[in-house]
Amino acid sequence: MVSLALAAAVSAPQAAPSSPIRSTQVVPALRPLAIAAAPTGRRVVLTLEDRRTLVIDAGTRQVLLTLESHPLPARAAAWSPDGRWIATGDESARVFVFEAKTGKRVRQFREHQRAIQALSFSPNGDLLASTGADDVVMVFSLQSGKRVGRIAGNGANVYGACFTPSGSLLVGTLGRGVMLHRSDGRTVAQLGGHAGQGSFGCWPNKAGTLGVSAGRDGTAGIWDLGKRQRLNSLRGHQDWVTAAAFSPSGQLVATASTDGTVRLWNPRSFQLLGALESQARDGSPLAFTADGAFLLTVSDQGFLQVTRLS
Repeated sequence: MVSLALAAAVSAPQAAPSSPIRSTQVVPALRPLAIAAAPTGRRVVLTLEDRRTLVIDAGTRQVLLTLESHPLPARAAAWSPDGRWIATGDESARVFVFEAKTGKRVRQFREHQRAIQALSFSPNGDLLASTGADDVVMVFSLQSGKRVGRIAGNGANVYGACFTPSGSLLVGTLGRGVMLHRSDGRTVAQLGGHAGQGSFGCWPNKAGTLGVSAGRDGTAGIWDLGKRQRLNSLRGHQDWVTAAAFSPSGQLVATASTDGTVRLWNPRSFQLLGALESQARDGSPLAFTADGAFLLTVSDQGFLQVTRLS
């Protein structure tokens, strides 16, 4: 295992007395492009600016595993809910799938025409959805290595697809907002939202009851996925909201924006609980560790930032 030097801990800006933010630390040795957490513990996978892919312990910041590098930087990563697989996708439109335990590469997919933007595993880890800058979502079977579903934008930009716990796909699009699809590509419903300006994606909570969408209108939407209705909007960002995530307990929502902040919210009361300033200006990637102890983001200097939560 390799230890990484840390910057001094700093107090979290805009942290109210009730804020869940306890402290933040910057790891100047790491420049992540994508972050994904393991389904248990504190392990996370990072794809880095220098093309390396590392698995680290978020608590100790030690490198646990180094995976095979991509030929070009990888800007998408996912860890399967069953813990077996890690997937990474790069600017050359390649998707690599690794055994999480050994780091051995077991699959490569290359059916997109442009860079990979997002990756998501199905609940049991047998399917992988990849979103490309070619405005297409592909769904692959890990067992057969074959494509089993395809969702085309058909004139609408497609930004990201994420599996729900029930196995459906939430897809963020420009113009149409949030779409709900089956894994074979068939459209189930158009949720919409974000004043016709589009969504970068929608992510469910662990129970699959709620979803949070990231909008180009500067808001994040909270959705009742069962009723397929928007419950409310989280307002406060000054520019596009590019990513969002529920904490494992479902009691927090994190949102990242091109305004250079990451904000934490209560998804039931829709209240702002705290904010991290000086985050990536193109919108930070986000990941909560599975134990809920840490939130990982990227600072405005491009370095990994680890925030301890109360």
